[in-house]
Amino acid sequence: RMTVALEATRKALQRLDALSREQGFAYSIYLIVPVQDILRGTHEQTLAALNGVAPKPAIPTAQIYADSPAQYYFAFDGHLNPEGNRLLAGFLASRDGAVAE
Repeated sequence: RMTVALEATRKALQRLDALSREQGFAYSIYLIVPVQDILRGTHEQTLAALNGVAPKPAIPTAQIYADSPAQYYFAFDGHLNPEGNRLLAGFLASRDGAVAE
């Protein structure tokens, strides 16, 4: 599944990269790290896998959740809860203007 997902991601990001050059806009790639990766300590491998298919390095988010993943993710499905979303929004807002690094 990971191979198929990475291939689809590679194609989509290549298209985004081509569009950015054609249309003249900048973009950044963010990896919203799954809670399972934080708990298992595998978020660096996931980042490396993404960066292996991305036209430019992705910006990880694991560091903003690492102190207490249970506080930021729903236990029953692993999605970000409202507090996790607020933290992500603050992280992204703090990077305003940091596009096209």
